[in-house]
Amino acid sequence: MADDQAPRTQDLCLRSSLLARLREGLPEQRVKLRQAMLAQPIDTRELSAQAHRLAGAAAYCGEDGLMRAATALEQAAEVSGAPELKRAWAALDAVLEAAVHSD
Repeated sequence: MADDQAPRTQDLCLRSSLLARLREGLPEQRVKLRQAMLAQPIDTRELSAQAHRLAGAAAYCGEDGLMRAATALEQAAEVSGAPELKRAWAALDAVLEAAVHSD
């Protein structure tokens, strides 16, 4: 029985470690996203790349709300005009704000 539990325990430890690393990096990630949004003109290429990285990390860690918000920003950066992009950024920024201050 103990051997059957070992892989599950290792998976939980790995997930916990990755989630901690994700959360530790959120303030820096938020700064990078904000810089891309504030650039004149908006740096949609960098915004899309940063949002894509964040969405992937969030998905891997099971952070569905963060993943959805980052994906929405990535998609908006690739195809939408400024109003939709600003709405997507505001939504992601709110999720990041909550995540950064959730401890």
